[in-house]
Amino acid sequence: MSGTLTTASSQKSLSPESMQILNAHGQGVLQGGFRAILSTSYPPAEYLDSEVTVLIPDELDSQETLEFLELNETTASIVWQRFLERQKECPHRANVLDSAKRYIDSIQKNAIDEDDDWVEVMIRIGLSSNFQARIMGKDMKEMRLSGSLKEWTIEMMEMRYDFLEALDGKINVSEHHPP
Repeated sequence: MSGTLTTASSQKSLSPESMQILNAHGQGVLQGGFRAILSTSYPPAEYLDSEVTVLIPDELDSQETLEFLELNETTASIVWQRFLERQKECPHRANVLDSAKRYIDSIQKNAIDEDDDWVEVMIRIGLSSNFQARIMGKDMKEMRLSGSLKEWTIEMMEMRYDFLEALDGKINVSEHHPP
């Protein structure tokens, strides 16, 4: 993972208040553009079977966020460069999620049916091997075939980005209302 090239409009994933809460519990140390936090740091922790470490990007508009959205490092770098170019042209309208979605839409192939080569298209898009394994799992087959690969990828990216945007508030809530 390469370092984040921050810009003037860069926004941290977590507020100083959330960082204080995490630091008080020995979490949130920055390493390579990501912060490690425990899944029990944000609700609904009482529904978790085990404590899991989640790596979140330090900056919302960053290459690390693109990797968090399940692009592999090479593709995340390409999309990050496109984002930086767009940000120069439209500084108040550019965000990494939109850049990732535009990139995915620009890929010529898609997978829809069972006979389509889903793996080849995922490689062409530049999705992480972790995402590829999850989407191709037996338990995902019925759900996978209910939409196209591009639709699933964009929906998953939107959910993960929404998680990042909401995480700060969830950490503050969990500190004031522990399970």
